[in-house]
Amino acid sequence: MPSFPTQNIDQFYMTIYGGYGYDGCDVGGFGIPGWCQCNAFLGLASGVPIGTNPPYTVNDFLGIYPKFFGAPALISATLTSGSPIITVDSTATGLSVGQLVTCQGLNDGTVIKSVTMPEITVSSNATASRATTIAVYEAQLVPLAVMQLYLNIAIVSIMQSRWREQWELGMALYIAHYLTLYCQTEGNQQSTANQIVANSLQAGITISQGADGVSQGLQAIKAVDNWASWSLSQYGVQLASLARVVGSGPAYFRR
Repeated sequence: MPSFPTQNIDQFYMTIYGGYGYDGCDVGGFGIPGWCQCNAFLGLASGVPIGTNPPYTVNDFLGIYPKFFGAPALISATLTSGSPIITVDSTATGLSVGQLVTCQGLNDGTVIKSVTMPEITVSSNATASRATTIAVYEAQLVPLAVMQLYLNIAIVSIMQSRWREQWELGMALYIAHYLTLYCQTEGNQQSTANQIVANSLQAGITISQGADGVSQGLQAIKAVDNWASWSLSQYGVQLASLARVVGSGPAYFRR
């Protein structure tokens, strides 16, 4: 951070409030000395996030919460640079359209588009020619299309310019929260999916207990009482707790 005072005061404020709204123009035409500079400072400190988010893919989400993807099948394969066709072990089974494929030499978010053994066609061209092992996620708890749907919503809802270093965590919590609710409402009969729902639902805190009757009273955590469905999963509670801090500062809007 530049020391204060600095010859470039705009740089100083941009260092402090980098990524937030900047408005240094005298659009009102008041012609008051210092008005433009005042607007600049207020704009920089406005707390209103602007700009776009960096890329975020299902691979990024996989790195934080892999349990939603299930255990991958590891398959010997050969990549050809610039081609979407991958030659795989002819004994491989369970490959189907829409499954996520990961390995060095494939772009993030690559999925299977067609299967004609011993070849599969994927959604992106390989970036290198090599014999390798690909990871194919055949037993995802939630369809990849659903994951991508919630990812798309998250990326326009969680702004990196405001969340800063907490942005990737906020994105993962947002997506995981909705995937948990999706598993609950879909009634997935897989035991692993049921375990995820059971372990993720927010039950609240114990306010009373019994012995012989084996009874227990629970109360919702008050900290997120007004956050509607966000209190229904452990992920949502964590996100709401972070959001209360991230959004705690004032915002300035100039008409």
